[in-house]
Amino acid sequence: MSKERAEQLLKTISDAVSGVATASNFKDSRIYINPNCASRSYRGESTHQLYVDVATGKLVNQLGKGTCRSEFNAAVRDIVARVSEI
Repeated sequence: MSKERAEQLLKTISDAVSGVATASNFKDSRIYINPNCASRSYRGESTHQLYVDVATGKLVNQLGKGTCRSEFNAAVRDIVARVSEI
């Protein structure tokens, strides 16, 4: 069941949420979401974790350790708002 649920969530997030560069399935347990504006130059952006737990359906938004740009923070807030509506 979780594999089908994971694929359904992945397709929904990829289709419905703008500002997402990639959404990837991790072992049918998490759907990781990467914003378009993420930069490896900023440590906080490269270590930031934004994913949907497939089992619970909850969105997890864990801040990365380091500096993030305000553009990145705004993109994450927008993605969180849109994914929460799904």
